[in-house]
Amino acid sequence: IEIDSVVVTSYTPTTKSLYNVQYTTLSNEYSPYYGTCVNTGGIVTAVFLNGYYVQSSRSKIWSGCEVFDNIYKPALGDSIIFSGDVDEYYANTELQTITNYKKVSSGNPIPAPVVLSCSILNNALTARPYMGMLVKLIDVTANPLTAYGQWPLSDSTALSISGTSVSIDKQLFLPPIINSAKYSFIQGPLNYNFEYNTEPRNLADIGIDITTGIDAALDKTKTGAS
Repeated sequence: IEIDSVVVTSYTPTTKSLYNVQYTTLSNEYSPYYGTCVNTGGIVTAVFLNGYYVQSSRSKIWSGCEVFDNIYKPALGDSIIFSGDVDEYYANTELQTITNYKKVSSGNPIPAPVVLSCSILNNALTARPYMGMLVKLIDVTANPLTAYGQWPLSDSTALSISGTSVSIDKQLFLPPIINSAKYSFIQGPLNYNFEYNTEPRNLADIGIDITTGIDAALDKTKTGAS
């Protein structure tokens, strides 16, 4: 007969802002709170099937985070607080196993996207401070769809190369992107999935197709509307 010895240690999550959770100087780019549970919160900026994004308006960097949560279903603009485990996915800090969830208020203004260039988001060191935040790219070309179902983006500062680029992804909805079209802007939370991605939340996050002058939000042929 073998008897295992188990030690159960109780602990209280520490209260940290999203900035504290995200900010790092570690060489592996991990959060200093990786593997711990924290109390934190922010404004809900995007919602997807298995979670949502939260962001604080107090900082222009290190102030957003992706939250994986199959239990609670907040709405855009909700101010929420919760406890969550800090995890990492290719140096993309994430919060999961959500408990102590509370909606503080609803209908709050959503932080404005930070305007960046492709050259900043093509570099892991310069992209890292914006993970989980709303970002906006101006006058960008959507290069042909990759095998991962993403559209690499390029602008006047950088030509995207698959595997080292910033792309448009489809975590939040399927965007009506046309290969090689140039858009006045693309915006959404910054995520990592094989490479850095902007995640448009809806048609309003896709600007006018400069090539044709067509606004994606008004082009019913792209959305299948009648």
